[in-house]
Amino acid sequence: MKELRFYVIYLTLLATIVGLIYYRKLPNKKAKLLWVLILLSFLAEFVGRNFFDWFGLKNYIVFNLYDLITFSGYIIILGLLLKKTVNKRIANGLLLLVNSSFIINMVYFQDIFNGMLTTFFTVACTSVFLLSSLYFVEMFSSNKASHYKKSIYFWHIVGILIFYIPFLPYLIASKMFLFNEELMPTFSVAIFGLNVLMYSSFIIGFIWSQKKYNY
Repeated sequence: MKELRFYVIYLTLLATIVGLIYYRKLPNKKAKLLWVLILLSFLAEFVGRNFFDWFGLKNYIVFNLYDLITFSGYIIILGLLLKKTVNKRIANGLLLLVNSSFIINMVYFQDIFNGMLTTFFTVACTSVFLLSSLYFVEMFSSNKASHYKKSIYFWHIVGILIFYIPFLPYLIASKMFLFNEELMPTFSVAIFGLNVLMYSSFIIGFIWSQKKYNY
């Protein structure tokens, strides 16, 4: 069951290929960044699974840096999608907070080479949850509400939330030693399932979205 983790790379590859096929639907840098982040996830999985063989080191630094870039990318995209000035300011503030928490967590609390930066991850997840909520409030309060399923941003944000909302409590609980070894195979299956749902949402977005709603 634990080997399921190694199959995530195929999900990232599939989403990357589908995104490339429908790349023409991505009309600007903001939309294209969504595909770049998926491509980055494939590269992180590929490097991560070979990192020890190449360098003789654990791969924590690969995924810690991946999380920093990915969460920063999510916040930048959400900040560009938000229309209200106050919400844009919140996004800018949270981007600064997330990057600062990464540095503080790395320098003072946890070793970036030997463990996941859990404090940073918690701050980053919470920031994305907040901005996603603001995005949905704005979207469903506007004339775009009737076309939300045709927007790639909707499907991408849904995919992110599907994965990270359940994953964050699991991460915190695991760090508090609330899970024993007997439960780990079950949670391995659950985490893989969440990845399936997330990347399926990304793929649906590439296929169903329409270019005129992806600006």
